[in-house]
Amino acid sequence: MREIAMSIFTEDRVAFYVHLHTFEGDFDKSQSQLRAISSAWTATVLAAIAVLITTGATPIAVPKDGQLVPIGLIDIRSDALAYLRAIICLVGSAGVAAFWYIDQGVYQRLLHSVFAYGLFLESKDPSLPQIRSGMYWANLDVTNRLGIFYRAQFWLFVAVSLGSDIVGRALGHASPTWGVWWIIGVHFVLALAWDIFFSYTSPSLLMLIEDQYPEFAKELPVSRKAGIAGSDPEKRRLAFLARIRHQSKTEPSPSPPQASLTASVA
Repeated sequence: MREIAMSIFTEDRVAFYVHLHTFEGDFDKSQSQLRAISSAWTATVLAAIAVLITTGATPIAVPKDGQLVPIGLIDIRSDALAYLRAIICLVGSAGVAAFWYIDQGVYQRLLHSVFAYGLFLESKDPSLPQIRSGMYWANLDVTNRLGIFYRAQFWLFVAVSLGSDIVGRALGHASPTWGVWWIIGVHFVLALAWDIFFSYTSPSLLMLIEDQYPEFAKELPVSRKAGIAGSDPEKRRLAFLARIRHQSKTEPSPSPPQASLTASVA
């Protein structure tokens, strides 16, 4: 009976371990969809900005003697388009920030919680496939690198807002200095504040593991450049790698061939 109970427990444990991948797949799929929507949002906003820039640089023509004669740019229209361009860039960054928060602030935390639990299970049972341990060894804590996709789009609109106004002035299409530049300045300050706030308040994978599994966190490998008091980064890396490789050593060795046993008895 004890052997049957242990067999059922082992099967349930393996099934639960495999089921963790389902949760990870669901969260990863949701993040992929958000990134696709964010890319479409960025492309749409950039297209709107391109239309405004083209319209602002297009001379106005009026009918004269049966023909359309260009009479130059109307300052009022150029000023309005300059304001509108700066506001659209600000809205573009705000939209990317919303997608950024939902992706990294919600789904990534859920994914980290499942990944951390799977990593913890592998540390407690070397017989389980050390998939997450190998992934963590190869990449360490990649939390800070995950936001590059959104950060690039986020700051792109700041650069477009500033660059388009500078280029417009260089081409002779001056916009109202204080009004447009005030919007650009507010855009830059808000973008910088959001980037700093989100970067410092978003918990990393390592921080989550330290909160939930403090003893296990002490075994995780860290960067060779990490200056952790009382810790040898290289020693932790080698110990973690040794645990990953230990799985092949724990497998039972095959029994000797029957022929060799007969020969030895003889």
